[in-house]
Amino acid sequence: MSNSTKNLLLRDLVILLFLAFIASGYYFFGDVLRPDLEEKRPGLVGQSSPDLVRKEGRDLSGEVVKPTELPTLPQYNGAPIGTVNEDKSVVLAYPEDVKTKLRNELLDIAKFVSESPDNLDNWLRAGVIKKFFGDYLGARDAWEYASLIRPQNSTSFANLGGLYALYLKDYPKAELSYKKAIENAPGDIYPYTALADLYSSSEPAGESRSNKIIKIIESGLAANPDNQTLLSYLARFYKEQGNFPKALEYYQKVLALDPHNKAVAAEIDALKK
Repeated sequence: MSNSTKNLLLRDLVILLFLAFIASGYYFFGDVLRPDLEEKRPGLVGQSSPDLVRKEGRDLSGEVVKPTELPTLPQYNGAPIGTVNEDKSVVLAYPEDVKTKLRNELLDIAKFVSESPDNLDNWLRAGVIKKFFGDYLGARDAWEYASLIRPQNSTSFANLGGLYALYLKDYPKAELSYKKAIENAPGDIYPYTALADLYSSSEPAGESRSNKIIKIIESGLAANPDNQTLLSYLARFYKEQGNFPKALEYYQKVLALDPHNKAVAAEIDALKK
C-alpha cells in the first residue's frame, strides 16, 4: 500500500473517531443541557397553581434534582362564585344595565377562578360584586378564601373587617380581620381608623373603650409617624372626650405639618378661647 493511500485511510479514521466523540458527548450531556419542563396547564380548585413543573433529573454535577411543584390550594367550599343572592332592596335604585354588566362580569370571574384559582384579584373582585348586590354571605366567602390563599395580603382582611362590622354585625371577627390587615400592611392607614371606629360603636362607653381607641391610633402613629389622618383622629377624639389640652396638642401637630389648613387653625383658635 502506498504512503498516500495510508494517509487517506488514517485521515478518514480520525474523522470517524471525531464524529463518534461528538455523538457520544451529546448522548451523555444533551438531556442535562436541554430544559425538561412540563407544559402549562390550567389550574383547578384543589390543584396546584398553573406553572412550570420540572421533572426529576440530574444537574451538571450529577446530583439528583427533585421535581419542583407548587403547594396544593385548599378547596373552596363557599357559595358558588357565578351566582348571586341578590337583595332587591339593596340594588333597587341601580339601573338594570349596570346590574346586568356586573352579573356578566361575575360569570367571567367564576370561569377564571375555576381555571386558575390562585388569583387574588379575582376573589377580591367577586366579593365586591356580591356585596354590591347585598349578597353579604357570598362576599364573605370570596374574601375569606382570598385570605386563605394569600394570608399576607391586607385588602381581603380590611374588606372582611368592614363587612363583619357594618353588615354581618359580628364584631369579634371584625376586630380580628382589622388587626390582621394592620399586621400585614402597617403602612395602610384605613384599618387603624376603622378599628377605632369599631371600638367606638361596639364597646360600652368608658375608660376601657377610650384606652382601646387611643392605643390603636397610637400604634398607627408608631408605624406612620406624623400621619395627618391619625393625628387628626386623635385630636377629634380628645376634643369629644373633653380633654382640650390633648386635643390642642394634636391639632397643633397637624397644623405644623399643614400650615395652610384653615379648618385645623380654626379648631386651635376655638380650643384656646
